[in-house]
Amino acid sequence: MDALELSQVLAWKPTLRVERADDGVVFLIGERERFVLSGARMAEVAMLVDGQRTVDDIVCAVRPRISEPEALYTLSGLAARGYLVPAAPELPSERAAFWRGVGLDGEAAAEALSRTPVSVLALGEAAAAGWMTEALEQAGVRIDGEAAVRVVVSDDPLRPELASINRRALREGTPWFLIKPAGVQPLIGPLFEPGAGPCWDCLAFWMRQNRPVEELLRRRRGHERHVAPPRAATEASVRTACGLGALAIARALARGDTSAAHALSSRVLALDLATLQTTTHAVVRRPQCPTCGDPGRMAAVGERPIELQPVEKAHYEDGGYRRQAPRRTYERYQHLVSPITGAVTHLVPMPGRDTELRAVYASGYLVCPRDGVPQTNVFDKGCAGKGRGADQARVSALCEALERYSGVYQGDEARVRASKNELGASALAAGDLLNFSEAQYRARDRLNAQAADRRQRVPEPFDPSVPMDWTPAWSLSRRERRYVPLAYCYAEAPAESGAAFCGPSSNGVAAGTCLEEALLQGLLELVERDAAAIWWYNRLARPAIDLDGFADPYFEALQADYARLGWAVWVLDLTHDLGIPTCVALAHEARADRFALGFGCHLDPRLAVQRSLTELNQLFDPAGARRAPWDLERLPDRVYLFPDPELPRVAAERLPRLGGADLRADIQECMRRLDGAGLELVAVDKTRPDIGLPVVQVIVPGLRHFWPRFGPGRLYQVPCAQGWLARPLDEGELNPVPLFV
Repeated sequence: MDALELSQVLAWKPTLRVERADDGVVFLIGERERFVLSGARMAEVAMLVDGQRTVDDIVCAVRPRISEPEALYTLSGLAARGYLVPAAPELPSERAAFWRGVGLDGEAAAEALSRTPVSVLALGEAAAAGWMTEALEQAGVRIDGEAAVRVVVSDDPLRPELASINRRALREGTPWFLIKPAGVQPLIGPLFEPGAGPCWDCLAFWMRQNRPVEELLRRRRGHERHVAPPRAATEASVRTACGLGALAIARALARGDTSAAHALSSRVLALDLATLQTTTHAVVRRPQCPTCGDPGRMAAVGERPIELQPVEKAHYEDGGYRRQAPRRTYERYQHLVSPITGAVTHLVPMPGRDTELRAVYASGYLVCPRDGVPQTNVFDKGCAGKGRGADQARVSALCEALERYSGVYQGDEARVRASKNELGASALAAGDLLNFSEAQYRARDRLNAQAADRRQRVPEPFDPSVPMDWTPAWSLSRRERRYVPLAYCYAEAPAESGAAFCGPSSNGVAAGTCLEEALLQGLLELVERDAAAIWWYNRLARPAIDLDGFADPYFEALQADYARLGWAVWVLDLTHDLGIPTCVALAHEARADRFALGFGCHLDPRLAVQRSLTELNQLFDPAGARRAPWDLERLPDRVYLFPDPELPRVAAERLPRLGGADLRADIQECMRRLDGAGLELVAVDKTRPDIGLPVVQVIVPGLRHFWPRFGPGRLYQVPCAQGWLARPLDEGELNPVPLFV
């Protein structure tokens, strides 16, 4: 409030009522606030404020007892604290109190509403437009059937007619509101503001993402066929939603500037009538939206060369080297979690797994299959995250879901249609990526008939003469363009893209707060799984790591926690020819002969051990029925699961400690080691413009997955080169029990 003028009429803020307790105390009472004013001078001046008297009237009335400067000082102090406002006699007191209570000036709100009339349109089996019109009028909104600003009432936010309304609004540059008043969960908003937020097609994309069954039916029946759940409504429920929606719309209009931040700005309000709770769901504008954005944005991401930049390692603890603390990352991307409009449907502590010491979070996303009609639920995709503490576990689960979501085919990815023969040496053949053996290809019909898991299936042998889809990649080793089969990088790729030759692989896919962070994490995952495969399928006896040597209280507390549950824990050193610290943490319950395990790899050996232990926590199910994450009955022997008694424990200081000044230097150190082993580092940038979280698929042809892939190469060569085996095993001598975790 500006400086007081003597002619100004003052009133208490409409949300406050003044009550005098005695000569020296006055209380200001509101619905959600209360204040006390003390002192005889203060009380006398306060009781004269009634919305009728001017400042001069009040000063004159108290002049016999209080000097004019003292009275003005008292009034100015009350105004400065927001207790006093200019009187607005033409506005009903209860309406003025409402607008002030929601943070707006009543007179300004009324004036703004009078300037911005709206028209109302009802679609489908929604409530009659009259109910919405009535609610808007009661909220102070002026109705004009010809008004450009429109309130659209629909029985479903995905009704096809909304597409033409959206295109017209974008063309004319006019804002409009959407409300679904029917249902057990009415939806209010968003306000669509051309050029300043998402359009309806952005909203439709996110909502269809979270309705995969309906989307499957829509695709099969033609894109204009509408599939909606049964209508659920009573007059009271619909009128309640209309009333709440009218208030939200009135608040947006009352600001006088529809671009200002408000409850419906790029948001949907959901009213759950089962719990009587209201939740807010962000609607992200899609820069690649074909209607309001550039549909070529995603392809441009994939086609650009990858140029590494120096990035400071500001966070060294939980989860590895990071550019920022996990809580900041969560705060930046938490808006992407929503069962209505989110890329991620949920993010919660994992039931039965999460404890204060063993922090594990669960997350998930939804997928609509592109080919065929599934016989079982293949729509829900579960993810998990782990860490020493809840912050890291939560952000780990969130980023894994966003990482996997980013790897689902949407149709706008960068791609080239050609055969391997046409692309030549720049294309990485599917066989070089999958590493299946000739024997596995010959036995594929039998193996596939026995496979209970898609990951166990053997594809058709690669034919370099067949045209297929490839996505651009970048060789950081050679600084040149590469091409990778699209079906290897993106789940749900169309069958004609080349899916017969290879399925999607999440191996080496990682997210990070910057490209360099994601790339390092993906590369470490490849090294980890390569070392795990060499250990598992060759059944190599490896030494235990001396955990006491790290003097880490978390390691000690975790071992004690497992011991309390009847489990013994140890960590084996799997570090191989690349010299990057890699290990596996194993837990064993002798009473029921049950096993659990987790892998870890990092440039810092302490972090490698920590990651193996936290992954053990993630996969550990103390109440589960499975005896091990593999077929324990078929395992020929289990000696290699335990520390080799003939080898001394590996001291912490003996493990290699690598890394440079920043994340780029760390990647370059890893590249030098790969180059020394004759391996090339290739990356596919899968960052979605609407998600914003950098996601990279790191590919090193020749490194192995811990899935059963028995082609020639490192699986047989490394154990001999390291002196762990006297001769390479034959394929028939390898561990017959596959590892799928």
